Amino acid sequence: MKMKSSFYNLICFISITAVLIVSGCGAPHGDKVNESNSPKGSLFDYLDAYGDEEEGYAAYSYVLVRSNNPEDEASQKYFELVNAITSTTVAADSVREIINIANYNLFLIPAKENSGYEPDLALSQSLLLAFAEISPDQFSKPGPYIITIDKPIRFDYEFDEVDMLVADLTNLHPEAIPELVREYKSQVINNDIQGIEKLSSFKISLLNGALLLEENLAFAKVAYSSFKSFFTSE
Repeated sequence: MKMKSSFYNLICFISITAVLIVSGCGAPHGDKVNESNSPKGSLFDYLDAYGDEEEGYAAYSYVLVRSNNPEDEASQKYFELVNAITSTTVAADSVREIINIANYNLFLIPAKENSGYEPDLALSQSLLLAFAEISPDQFSKPGPYIITIDKPIRFDYEFDEVDMLVADLTNLHPEAIPELVREYKSQVINNDIQGIEKLSSFKISLLNGALLLEENLAFAKVAYSSFKSFFTSE
């Protein structure tokens, strides 16, 4: 009986050890890879120029507006949206060395360092026009927009297209912007946004928040080659 017990304990020890070894394989030491592509939270970063995004985040949410006039209604709403994000969200620069970025959605705000990170309306307008080249009907309004995608809009990918969710905030009342940001950050958590089916779940989550209507949220495909042709002469 004692021999059986010892044999059983040995088998258990070997099994547990095997599980621990397998669990430790396939990921860098000390890092937890977010294989599900589901954000666990949100950060924000400033985008100084097209193509400057850091790769490796679970999702990318571009914060854009069509207007290049800081005095008009769309721009004023955009400034409020940017403020609502930056005042309630941790800056990526401050935590990049201590967190696994694969677990986060990144809000990207066009802004230049030499201007004290004031929103760069010209870059925002250019990026939105590039999106409009791909899907004119979905970007015909002033905005602002939040465009969520699972890869940064850069042109050095082997594949050419990826799905995205477009949130058009043109008709959102300015006083609702802080709540919209809270809702967006809340609902993006644990939502795998890779592909239309997964994005659909995220869209439903946002609609259930009652701040956006069906017509404010739409799917589109982004073609990286279109961005390359828009921003380069190659």
